[in-house]
Amino acid sequence: AAGAFREPIEQDGPPELREVTGDVESLRLRLVRELERSENARQALEQRGPVVLGLSDRLGLADLTPIAGLRIASALHPAEGVVAGDLLDVVRIDERRVAVVIADVSGHGAVAGLEAVTLKQVIGTALRLGKDPARALDAAADQVRLDERFATCAIGVIDVATGELSYASAGHLAPLIVP
Repeated sequence: AAGAFREPIEQDGPPELREVTGDVESLRLRLVRELERSENARQALEQRGPVVLGLSDRLGLADLTPIAGLRIASALHPAEGVVAGDLLDVVRIDERRVAVVIADVSGHGAVAGLEAVTLKQVIGTALRLGKDPARALDAAADQVRLDERFATCAIGVIDVATGELSYASAGHLAPLIVP
């Protein structure tokens, strides 16, 4: 009653009183466990907050140097929370070619976000090494192991000088091209 909920309740006296104090002690123990779980969850969120925000930043476009002949606008809005498995990347391959990568790792939260960042890095590296969109997707399928998840991805490589587009998709909805 005085807020000393961490002190055990003694069970002595007549049998009826011992029964009631036993029930109250069980309730007290359950409440203490719930408080400890809540405090652990609060601390975990506090510690993971910067990591989650960092993941969110890595899944969108970083400051991109302007590319002559190409305008890029984007927005990522997770359905739940701050981070999910959605990613968007623009990879400058050389002076003329730029790849646009759109992907979605199933699920929400930091684990899906971390797997999406890994996917982004593998695809970006494959494209910079000169692989076409289909081979970049093959590289991702070979190198990225998603823990009980799946991913869809679409990659388009644009030659900004000629307007030529090469494209590959791994189950992703077709992106919309706005001239």
